[in-house]
Amino acid sequence: MQTLTVNLDSQHYPRQLAEALGRKAPAKLYCRGNLDLLHTKAVGFSGSRKASAKGLDQAETYARQLAREGWTVVSGHANGVDVASHRAALAAGGTTILVLPQGMDYFRLRPELEPVWDWKRALVISQHEPQANFMPYRAIQRNAVIAGLGQGVVVFEAAGLGGTLNTGLTTLGQRKPLFAAVYERMPPEAVGNRLLIARGARPLETDRENPAHHTHKMAELMEQADAWMQASA
Repeated sequence: MQTLTVNLDSQHYPRQLAEALGRKAPAKLYCRGNLDLLHTKAVGFSGSRKASAKGLDQAETYARQLAREGWTVVSGHANGVDVASHRAALAAGGTTILVLPQGMDYFRLRPELEPVWDWKRALVISQHEPQANFMPYRAIQRNAVIAGLGQGVVVFEAAGLGGTLNTGLTTLGQRKPLFAAVYERMPPEAVGNRLLIARGARPLETDRENPAHHTHKMAELMEQADAWMQASA
């Protein structure tokens, strides 16, 4: 699969990312897959690499439902919630964007995604030079891109410190809707969701049987926020 470069001044560069990050927007994006996905309505997914079975189930439930409703799922490439979200979206016939914290030369599709992977419905992007290896600060930059590409973000089992909490705070800083999953018997280390709710995130209740009841409200909030951002850009 060929890697294409999308520069900041290109018509292919995603509007929502440029607006969200402003002068901090990546000067270029290295891309493999369907570039049209950069211009679809999208929602970010972020969560623990060691999420509980309940957390993974909820991530899959909401990724599946939002994908069915025409939303592109945006997430990283880590174990846990990232992979579960991509897999659920693709299995539902939807689309997904995978954002890397290192250069494209290091990308190897995780085996869990191989059965559902379709380059016509998927896009892999990196803001880093192809040879750039993983560094912690690059993961923080990756989080900002996930939040920037989405019209909102959903977080699952954020810890008191770490990448998921950072993604949530970044989303709030971008003045986009943030949804934090809440359910009974969450792992004791997953205190970050409550911290984010205290900062302004909206609680996302468990509803495996009827997730559309919640996703319709989520979509309305995200579309309203996106319209406000465009008007004030």
